[in-house]
Amino acid sequence: MSDLIKTFKETESALITTLNTFSDGDFNRIPFTDSWTLAQVADHILKSQANFTDLPGGNTEPTARNPEEKKVRIKKLFLDFDTKMKSPDFILPSELPQEKESLIKRIQAEGIEITYAMEKYDLTKTCLDFELPGSGKFTGMEWGWFIIYHTQRHIHQLENILKHKEN
Repeated sequence: MSDLIKTFKETESALITTLNTFSDGDFNRIPFTDSWTLAQVADHILKSQANFTDLPGGNTEPTARNPEEKKVRIKKLFLDFDTKMKSPDFILPSELPQEKESLIKRIQAEGIEITYAMEKYDLTKTCLDFELPGSGKFTGMEWGWFIIYHTQRHIHQLENILKHKEN
């Protein structure tokens, strides 16, 4: 199993474990001013992962650079917790209440699809169907690391919500 797939599975497991630390009653409650609910964080993560399988399975071309060249930059961007980010509109979470169990099942199902895509496609190729503004085109591997580091950023956010709840 590749390091990418192993890290993805560990990150998805950590996300589900973290979500399960909260009660159903807390899931749609705003924990503090200017915060998303837990359901919104989970929904945002799902929306950000939703098209991953289309990228390495879509239009690609051979990569003329290290296929993980942008990994360090992606990691630095998402794991810098002092930097506040604004979500693009197309992955903003729903404001409607959502069921915790249903969201967790959707996360698990999406994780299976992502793992399958990581195993099936040549992730060293550059994905041509979507480009992250300001970052250029990513390889399948870089999109995989993007998902991992983005999810880890939001696990950190969930852990901060839990700390705030305990105080």
